Amino acid sequence: MLAELPSLRPWLALNHAAYLLLAGLLASIVARVGRGAARRVVARVLEQERLRGVLDLYLSPEAAERVLASPPTLAGERREVTVLFADIRGCTRLSSSAPPEQVVALLNAYFSRVCEVIERHGGMVNKFMGDGLLAVFGAPETLPDHATCAARAGLEMVRAAGQVVPPDGGALRIGVGIHTGPLVLGSIGAARRRDYTVIGDTVNVASRIEGLTKEVGAPVLVSEAARAAAGGLLQTQDAGTLPVKGRDEPVRLHRLLAVEARSSGGATRVA
Repeated sequence: MLAELPSLRPWLALNHAAYLLLAGLLASIVARVGRGAARRVVARVLEQERLRGVLDLYLSPEAAERVLASPPTLAGERREVTVLFADIRGCTRLSSSAPPEQVVALLNAYFSRVCEVIERHGGMVNKFMGDGLLAVFGAPETLPDHATCAARAGLEMVRAAGQVVPPDGGALRIGVGIHTGPLVLGSIGAARRRDYTVIGDTVNVASRIEGLTKEVGAPVLVSEAARAAAGGLLQTQDAGTLPVKGRDEPVRLHRLLAVEARSSGGATRVA
């Protein structure tokens, strides 16, 4: 019996080689899957870091942490929000008459003031467009009274802008348009460059409303949708139903005069 054992060596060697080959194949598969999983984890971490970088610029640290604790869908999320557009009046004339350094200093002083106002009222500055800006209330952080907060911010922004003195003297004047409606927010762009932004008709309408402030002669205009979303807390004056570029139906607009705040006793006071 012991003499026959050497005859098993070739079979054992072949069996051992098969095990080694199978183990190698399994290791290769595991490594490939592991690399793919690692790449996905790294991609998610990088996307979160990009989102954190954006939120740190536009939100307070506390608000940014709350959003990152339950991050929005980066592929795009539909949500009802209030959008605010603001633009400096006469900035084109100012840019042509003042040195570029003075214009930049003016814009920095203005944006510093109004962005602080927007953040304090729970909004996020999403974009700067020359002397204009787009702010969103209700995203990425949930804000139940987003229309009211946007209205308060709009009125305070007008006052804050008036404290900035342009190179030619006087006071800085701005126009603010506010509209409430659905839009899509998320990480949008190309594979190598993306931006956390908002897309939808609500954005376009808010921009058009801001442009109509010059025609109406009101510093702040709100749409009927924003007025309704505020639940009767806005003191307004009817500005008529005006056509809005890009829309078949005209939009009913209101001059924003003041915002009321409910006190603990249920009464209201002007904010």
